[in-house]
This record gives sequence, C-alpha cells and structure tokens, in this order.
Amino acid sequence: MDINYGFEFSISDDTTSLRCDATASYIDGDTPVMKIVVRCEYFIEQSSWNSLKTENGLTFPAGFLQHLATLTVGTMRGVYYGKTEDTIYNRFFIPLLDVNQAIKEDLTFPTNL
Repeated sequence: MDINYGFEFSISDDTTSLRCDATASYIDGDTPVMKIVVRCEYFIEQSSWNSLKTENGLTFPAGFLQHLATLTVGTMRGVYYGKTEDTIYNRFFIPLLDVNQAIKEDLTFPTNL
C-alpha cells in the first residue's frame, strides 16, 4: 500500500496564527483506502509575526514550516491511533516522513499590510 502526504499552510492576520493541514492518504493500487487530515494552528507572538513581514507579504522560512509540519505529523499519528483503536485499521501506521523533502522553500502569503 502506498501512502501519499500533503501539507497546506494558511494564516490569520487577525489572530497572528499559522495553520498547518497535514494529509496522509493510503492507496492500494488505484483504490483509495483511507485518508486522514489534521489541522494544527500555531499562534505566533505579535512581535515575531511583525518580523516576518516583507514588502511582498508575510514570509515564513522553510525550516520553520518544516518544524511545524513535523509537529503536525506527530499529532496526526496520535489522532490516527486514537480514532482507529479497536478497529482493523489500527494495524496500519503513519511512518516517519522527511518533511525536508516535502517542504523545500520559504512561503510568502500576500497580506493587506
């Protein structure tokens, strides 16, 4: 069975938060078997938020995004375990993932600054 991963990031300027959505899809051949999506929201102190502002918007370094993605995948593992406890799906697991390969570049969000 193959596992496909995906990450999406979004921001809220009102709450100075960055959201990370992590997805793991289990696929058997061409048949989707299971999909889990977990969203973690990380609140950032106002002064740190302001330091990320550029003329193009709000820029988050790749290393920071990788760190948050790693935390989100760890949370996903716990959610998956809890939701599949006492089911046949509990024998599957979310393997380790090198988020450095999934997230390689800084990410800029345009804002109304």
